Amino acid sequence: MEDLLHVVEHQEEDDFEVRKLGRRWEREHRTHLEAETVAEGAIRRSHIAEGQVKEQTASIEHANRELEAFLYAVAHDLRTPLLAVKNIVTWLREDLQDKLTGESVRYMELLIDRVARMDRLLAGLLGYARIGRHDEQIETLSVRTLIDDALHLIMPPSGFEVQIEAEVDALPLIETAPAALAQIFQNLIGNAIKHHDRQEGTIRIAGRELNDEKIEFTVSDDGPGIPAKFHDKVFELFQTLRPMDESRDVGVGLALVKKQIEATGETITIESGDDRGTTFRFTWPKTWPLKKT
Repeated sequence: MEDLLHVVEHQEEDDFEVRKLGRRWEREHRTHLEAETVAEGAIRRSHIAEGQVKEQTASIEHANRELEAFLYAVAHDLRTPLLAVKNIVTWLREDLQDKLTGESVRYMELLIDRVARMDRLLAGLLGYARIGRHDEQIETLSVRTLIDDALHLIMPPSGFEVQIEAEVDALPLIETAPAALAQIFQNLIGNAIKHHDRQEGTIRIAGRELNDEKIEFTVSDDGPGIPAKFHDKVFELFQTLRPMDESRDVGVGLALVKKQIEATGETITIESGDDRGTTFRFTWPKTWPLKKT
């Protein structure tokens, strides 16, 4: 009888342990199901968020394309009447040259200067809006030849020397849009000359292969440095470090440079400070990425 009671007691203990294990398994299973539910909810929210981001990105890209198209149309349409105004003012100045007083002559010159500045601004906007339109002519050419052609168009003043480092001659031929890259060099070199604080200066152009896909270029000058707090501002449209009345700059050149470089998937940075000298460093693809479709 005692043996039987002993067996019963052990059986009850075993049953208790089984029930305890069962309850533990049930809790763990419920926790696991809850975790799966949370994970599935997170995945669904992630997919929804990803879809919303894609929609917003597409919407922004569409808005940007519409804005650039509008910008291009406005800039293009305004240049014709502006040219007419410029011609009329020039003819008036010539016809009335003997009758204008000193102050009237100054006002006439000021008007002509403002018309010319507006024309430069519109020309810059047209160039800015054209970037990334996939209608560039693509050529395979030497980087040195392209830079030489850009310098020929700039015609630096006699007091300025543009030095092209020997390493540029060793660069391989590249397949690119010559007008785009030439415009970048023209703007960077022209900017260095325009904002130099002396009648003489030196501009250095260097280049090296970073890898099989891209080249790194630098355009350096010995002019006044650009404080770090303005490194981002100089790339913004219509932004200048000096009032427009004090210079011929309309604040488009460096914005155009940055947009053109970023349109190819590359980057540009500034190395400068309060001391003298500024270096613009940018990368450029060996093969043109913006193919016509």
